[in-house]
Amino acid sequence: MNNIKIFFYALIDPRTEKIRYIGRTNNIKYRFTKHIYYAKKNTYPNSHKDNWIRILLSEGLKPKMKVIDEIINEGDLYITREIELIAKYKNEGCDLTNMDKGGTGWEFGNQIAKGNHHTEEHKKYMSELHKGKNNPMYGKPSPLTGKKFTDEHRKKLSAAKKDFVPWNKGKTGLQVAWNKGLKQNKIRNEKCI
Repeated sequence: MNNIKIFFYALIDPRTEKIRYIGRTNNIKYRFTKHIYYAKKNTYPNSHKDNWIRILLSEGLKPKMKVIDEIINEGDLYITREIELIAKYKNEGCDLTNMDKGGTGWEFGNQIAKGNHHTEEHKKYMSELHKGKNNPMYGKPSPLTGKKFTDEHRKKLSAAKKDFVPWNKGKTGLQVAWNKGLKQNKIRNEKCI
């Protein structure tokens, strides 16, 4: 995690020029693209931020993204800094769409996450954050509980798998992913997109 530049950014409503979201990343363009992608695909339907972005998109607009701070990370400094920034902007009266106090986001595939681990304290914090009534599945049965497929549906599923050939059938030894060793695009040193 040392020597990785972490950017803290604000998503701004183009209609009001007010800050609506505070986040962090090590790749500004990629993160902005993901915000738009998740909103369009309705990946997180209960996300206040994604609902806000969907409204903008329906009006032919996109949020503005502006870098508000950057650090060379050491340890878990980025977690503390994100929490501080969210608290600062909330105290200034910004109507943020952030769902928690910050520090819990963890991009899969992001360079920050590779080879690094959460501290025990942070693991406990995330666990407590999603326990009991805070868990979206609290009090709900599993979506598959009690599901019974009809004979017709089972036949369709079976027929769909009949000609299926696994990608590694007949191959021996260690298989290497097609993208192994490719480097992520370098970001340009821009302050605002």
